[in-house]
Amino acid sequence: MATSPRGGDQNRPTRPGTAPRATRPASDGIEDAGETPAPQTGVRATRSQQVLQLEGRDKKINMIFYISVGFVVVLLAVLGMLAMNKTERQKRERAEKAEAIAAAIKKMKDIEAASPNDFGLIERTWKELTADGAPLYDEELEEHVEALGIYNNSVARKQTEAAKKEHADRLDRLEKDVQDTTKLDAVRREIGLVEGAAGLMGADYTDRVKKLQKSLYFNTLKKLYEEATAAEAATGGDAAAALKVYDDSISKFKREFDKGGSAAKDKDIIELYKQLLGKSDALVEKLITSEYIAGVPERDLLSPREDKMWKITEGVTRESSGREMRIKGVPGKDGKPVTGLVTAYGYDPINPWQDFVLDIEFTVNQYDAKGKGLDLQFRYTPGKRPYMFGFDKDYLEPGKTYRATYIVKASTVEVVKEGEQSQSGKIDPTTSRTGGFALAVENGVDIVISRCTVKVLRPKS
Repeated sequence: MATSPRGGDQNRPTRPGTAPRATRPASDGIEDAGETPAPQTGVRATRSQQVLQLEGRDKKINMIFYISVGFVVVLLAVLGMLAMNKTERQKRERAEKAEAIAAAIKKMKDIEAASPNDFGLIERTWKELTADGAPLYDEELEEHVEALGIYNNSVARKQTEAAKKEHADRLDRLEKDVQDTTKLDAVRREIGLVEGAAGLMGADYTDRVKKLQKSLYFNTLKKLYEEATAAEAATGGDAAAALKVYDDSISKFKREFDKGGSAAKDKDIIELYKQLLGKSDALVEKLITSEYIAGVPERDLLSPREDKMWKITEGVTRESSGREMRIKGVPGKDGKPVTGLVTAYGYDPINPWQDFVLDIEFTVNQYDAKGKGLDLQFRYTPGKRPYMFGFDKDYLEPGKTYRATYIVKASTVEVVKEGEQSQSGKIDPTTSRTGGFALAVENGVDIVISRCTVKVLRPKS
């Protein structure tokens, strides 16, 4: 039985409402010129037709591929050119910035050389190099170490100049204030600041500070002098009250004088102090007369109740029986010669001795010291300068007894010996104005004190 081209039954009824498809006559194997046979619907394509169809599709795919590749190549080339242009532009920009930075650094150097204190210009130039968003700022560029050094030097100079101005202004002010006696305490509090800046400020500043120091000491002491003389006038002629005023002033004056250093050696200051001492001495001579001294009771320093008055140092021994006292000079702890001290006055800081009469008698047991061997020191106070009275070596002989009375009053020491004319010496203003007495003993001296009495003429209180 014959079949249709679709392999169906020819006698199969046709779907209602449709016309039967016309069949195309079978090809004779010859294609129409210029025409590619289309696959027939419902008819299986021949192998040649399938090959042609695939070739056409491949050509289209290849064309699309080559077009795409070409586009990509062109795009990459454009992007590469753009990237190269950007890199070159960045290089140019960095080169330009580097050149500008070098110019800015040269500018900073020129400013530093010509106007080192033009801090504002150096700072502005530095900010152009480093401030975020500044024209020359680029975080990828190397740090501007050289510029940083110039900037830091500028900052240091700026701070130094500010400090110098502060010190100079303070010194100007203190030089004026030191002439006002009501401002001396304030000057005293600040003078250490200008003294400490002397090394920074130079020779002229240092000389001015020295003059300020001298003015401070002088005006401080002058103020004390003026206050003392005014207080004396206010006593209405009461010599005892006036003397107490001078005692207080001299004590304050001496403290300032002792702190004066080189300024205390100034002739104007010493002369002022001497004037103060002169006024005090005149009152002492007026009050402390022979009759007054005769009425002052004696204290026996050899008695047991006064034994606590005595102190000794290294280089001396002391033995007391209650009636006599033996003193010997001995070697120091290391065996080397040392001058020992035997002192008396009790180290009373509240009521130190000022004027007193010492009556002393001693017998020499041994005297083979290499130096003077034995000295008396008056107005002795530890750390202060006493008045020295030395015995000549030839004066003291073993087996002999010596006795003398020493009157320490105001600025004089008078020595009275039985059967001899009295002698006196002047106490230097730089020595202590208060204190007791001491015996300075060298190794090889051995004496026995058989009498030692004192009259304290004017205790401070």
